[in-house]
Amino acid sequence: MGTAERALRAYRDFKIRRLTRSISGIEGDGIGTFLARSVTAAKPRFFFSGDDLWGSSFGALVQGDGYVAAAETIMRHQFDLLGSGLTDVSVGMGDIRGERSSIGDFPGTPGGKDIPGARGRAGNHEARYGYRRIDWHGDFHSGMRWERDVPYTHVQIVKGNGSDINVPWELSRCQHLPVLGMAYRMTGEERYPLEFMHQVIDWIGANPPLRGVNWACPMHVAIRAVNWIWAYYLCAASPNLDAAFLVAFFRSLYVHGVFLRANLERPPRLTPLVRPFLENRLGDGTTNDVLRGLSTNHYLGDLVGLLYLGTFLSACREGRKWRAFATRELVNEMKVQVYPDGVDYEGSLNYHRLVCEFFLSATLLCLHSGISFPAWYMERLEKMVEFAMYYTRPDGIAPQIGDNDDGRLHILEGYGERDTHDHRHLLAVGAGLFARPDLAGAAGGFHVETLLLMGAPGEWSESGESSPPAGAPAVFREESPTLLPRTAVEKEAGCSETESYGGRLSSRSFPRGGYYIMRRSDLYMIVDCVPDDPRAPSGHKHNSRLSFELYAGDKVFIVDPGAYVYTADAEMRNAFRSTRYHNTVVVDGREQNEFPAYPLFNMGRDARVVVNLWEAGEDRDILDAEHHGYARLEKPVIHRRQILFLKRKGCWVVKDILEGEGAHRCDLYYHFAPMRVEPAGGSPLAVRTRTRGTDLAIIPLRPEGWALQIEEGWVSSRYGVRERAPVVRYRMEGEAPTTFRSVLHPFRGEIDIAEVAGEAANLAECLE
Repeated sequence: MGTAERALRAYRDFKIRRLTRSISGIEGDGIGTFLARSVTAAKPRFFFSGDDLWGSSFGALVQGDGYVAAAETIMRHQFDLLGSGLTDVSVGMGDIRGERSSIGDFPGTPGGKDIPGARGRAGNHEARYGYRRIDWHGDFHSGMRWERDVPYTHVQIVKGNGSDINVPWELSRCQHLPVLGMAYRMTGEERYPLEFMHQVIDWIGANPPLRGVNWACPMHVAIRAVNWIWAYYLCAASPNLDAAFLVAFFRSLYVHGVFLRANLERPPRLTPLVRPFLENRLGDGTTNDVLRGLSTNHYLGDLVGLLYLGTFLSACREGRKWRAFATRELVNEMKVQVYPDGVDYEGSLNYHRLVCEFFLSATLLCLHSGISFPAWYMERLEKMVEFAMYYTRPDGIAPQIGDNDDGRLHILEGYGERDTHDHRHLLAVGAGLFARPDLAGAAGGFHVETLLLMGAPGEWSESGESSPPAGAPAVFREESPTLLPRTAVEKEAGCSETESYGGRLSSRSFPRGGYYIMRRSDLYMIVDCVPDDPRAPSGHKHNSRLSFELYAGDKVFIVDPGAYVYTADAEMRNAFRSTRYHNTVVVDGREQNEFPAYPLFNMGRDARVVVNLWEAGEDRDILDAEHHGYARLEKPVIHRRQILFLKRKGCWVVKDILEGEGAHRCDLYYHFAPMRVEPAGGSPLAVRTRTRGTDLAIIPLRPEGWALQIEEGWVSSRYGVRERAPVVRYRMEGEAPTTFRSVLHPFRGEIDIAEVAGEAANLAECLE
């Protein structure tokens, strides 16, 4: 062990000892009793108040949303997490190898006192209520588990045995607990808050502070706290949440806050002694976000957790300090992590959704508490939601660009039912917050999440006054656009009776974030021109420069294959983020941006993107962009892509130009969604899909020197799931410069390939 590694290990041990002393000072029932009494008496402001949510209208609005059915599945401890399929995660139900936690073991701290009354209560769960313990430490995908008593700083994130640490993390986010609260609100059945209480007691007993996998990542600690608080407010009217439970519950939340404040995932101050060791473990400072001193969604998640905890526990001084700190840092991180055009700077649409959800939830909690934000902050948040509206496809689903682990802050509607790539809840909440009928029209109907986050009109203060705090948009009103019937919303947005607002969106560029969206009616393409920003993290980006997704008619055809997994399979992790897994050109088998096989979240910064031209008009759009990722080759090549969208003809002309000299092998990939793809005939190298409804033809124009291969590839529709799908590859081995022109032509029924090719040859001259 070298000097740097010994120094880092010593620092970790010191940190654990110091934090253990802090938490040991909380042992006993003192802080828990104080907080339980103070919070229940003070009733700190949340998103809603009272024993009912918005009176009698709540039950009518949420009927049929599946909360009760989802709650019943949760009661059986059956979860579909990260592609597992519905799995019973009760102790003893699966082949989980390793230590089993005992529900009777209920330590307050490592080596500290038990939570008063908790041991007996925990031990009686199974006998009194038939409660079955949950295995909170296992990866039920691989059958492996993490030891409970390992210090959180020593938990092994990547084991190299196929296990995925995201699985126990995802379960311990407890995003299912608010569903129990919603079912209780709808039915009044006490078994739902009882299950909430049992699971919290179970979790506390199985996860002593500072020990084990579920304390290893502060962001997951923060998200768990947020969902516990949501579930508590939804179940607060239950008489079964008695004093003994509340003492344990409030005490654990306080420990969560102390832990978060001491373990914020912000850029570290690296000493000359420690930095060489971290570079050896994490890669050089040009590719690793930690060493580059960049904050990410993790730090933002930590802040949101502290904000919730500080608001909930504002009866104590530490809680008020947490809230003040988190609010101040939220404003700073909006400026750091979100570009002026509203795009999150991590280069992933899934993480844009997560970050937008963080900001929306935290901002609304503050507004409900009388805390306002600068005008520029609110404007940038509005642009975040607006970006989500534009990138949403005509079918209401978001494309996959960059990493995707299905991450959420809270899932307040559609738990286990809604497509994980449906981001329209952001639009619904944004519509209410910013009084935007266009966002409401594109949201796809009423969203319960809007009702929960916006609260009832007139509930801004404990006095019942309806005036919002200074700086808050005055949109908390009964005629808020997301609370109107859908047809009324669309009329207000200027839509016809038969046309949804989403189909009326026009083309739009987001140049700072690097996304160019071409759309008209049911035709849609999004192009990745994400810039090389030295102040932005690269860990969640993929090698997808100049790649695109294409939707037409009634389905998506050309897709980004997704992310599939992170730490469970390094080979597949790297494959799914590679250039060949995207709809772009690979030169000489090289990557656009070089990245090492490990660590799994490092990405080089070679592919500098330059947008030469963007024009969006009523009849056509033109994008002309290039990247310099292959300029580092011994014989440099510049990949330039020009895309012409002919809106009235309903097709795209794509021209790929490989500028350079010398002999090269160029592979152009098109990844299709799972469907049948076959040679089309009528034109050399043309292919077509054969589906029901709309089809797509790719028709190369003058493809001399290029060869066609239809291969079998992979697409991942959600984290942990992959399926076979066709890949069309065009290959050229020869001298640069070279060009490949093609027409992407949606159609219904049959198509005359030769005729379309002839017409397109003339259209392609627009790109000369």
